[in-house]
Amino acid sequence: MANLFCTGVTRQVSTTKKNEERRAYFAEIFLSTNVQISIPQIPTEVDDFIDDLFVLADGKEKANSLDPDKPVIRTSFPEGKFKEKLHLARERNQTLVRQAKAQAMARVGSLKCACCSFDFLENYGEVGRGFIEAHHTKPISELHEGGEETKIEDLALVCSNCHRMLHRKRPWLKMDELNGLLAANIPSSAE
Repeated sequence: MANLFCTGVTRQVSTTKKNEERRAYFAEIFLSTNVQISIPQIPTEVDDFIDDLFVLADGKEKANSLDPDKPVIRTSFPEGKFKEKLHLARERNQTLVRQAKAQAMARVGSLKCACCSFDFLENYGEVGRGFIEAHHTKPISELHEGGEETKIEDLALVCSNCHRMLHRKRPWLKMDELNGLLAANIPSSAE
């Protein structure tokens, strides 16, 4: 019995090692282990979609067999084509955002990020005057389909970087969670 158990463990370890090699091979080809291909929305996008599928299938097959003849890693990609897209978008009220900015200016005299204290005017001069983003602390996507009343208190003024981090993954980070990440990653002045 002991020999069978040891053999099984060895086989499992070698399979795991092989899978790690396949994953690394695939990641080298596609620069990620998570590849997303957009489904065509209009007929003119179908050719690109089919080409992408064949490239993905070929790369996966080569990764599975650990083919030493790796596909050429692309260094340029087509961009800039016009594409027609149809989206539903939720309305946002710019008057509310303007009022939130005016209230912050009246209260503290500047527009600083509520998370990291970045001030666009201090850092960029005149081009940064009056610029800051408004983050909805109650996600717009969670409002009723017909819309809801939003108050100034439901907005937080944040810099572009912090705003992107708040929306980086779902569920979205809450303001205090992002503040905690920032505090944990800022070197202390004693270092």
